[in-house]
Amino acid sequence: MNYVRESVASGELAGCESRRCTLFTFTREPSNDRWSTRIGGLPAWPNSRDWPSCEHCDEPLAFVAQFDFRNDPSVEFDLLLFHYCFACGPWRPDGASRVTLLRRDETGELVDEPVIPDDIEDNEPGPCFGIPHEIDDYGHPFCAMGSKIGGFPPLIQPIETLLDSTGNTMRFLACIGSLVGTDLKKIHSTPAVGDLMWGDVGCVYFWYSKNNSGEEVSWTMACY
Repeated sequence: MNYVRESVASGELAGCESRRCTLFTFTREPSNDRWSTRIGGLPAWPNSRDWPSCEHCDEPLAFVAQFDFRNDPSVEFDLLLFHYCFACGPWRPDGASRVTLLRRDETGELVDEPVIPDDIEDNEPGPCFGIPHEIDDYGHPFCAMGSKIGGFPPLIQPIETLLDSTGNTMRFLACIGSLVGTDLKKIHSTPAVGDLMWGDVGCVYFWYSKNNSGEEVSWTMACY
């Protein structure tokens, strides 16, 4: 973000397209709002829904993150949740993840605790709670990195254009950046847990479209 501010001061962004985005920094301090943006921890997952599982190993998927869209009028859902299998996902991503869109008025009671796969029990991501910052985002090379809603997708590798089921181009919705847990302030009530690392400090992108069939979300990953 410092690089962006310095570039604005020097006039390098004159004429560049900008988009508003919500950029998140993270803290260990717990949030009382179950619907708030977070990495790991306790998701706003409905009791009435089965916990998602991996189609390859049949193990429960790890809850990775959720994004709060309650103040975003461009979508019809309130929450995006991402579950992932860290054992199978890097090699066979199809069937090793789940993106879920929820509306708050349709969820009912929420789970009291997450399901944690045995293979990441000692290295689960989070819990880290998002602090939102509303900023102007710009395209490469001035794009804000990290975890955010809206703005431009950070350019790590050439970005693939995704099409929805009707053949229309999907737009960039949000991304989860890599997070080094040791950089976060620890509090006594929260155990020290593992980092969230996508390859070599990469990120996960989410793509969105709305058509006659409803809303669609897909995801891709890129790393250095």
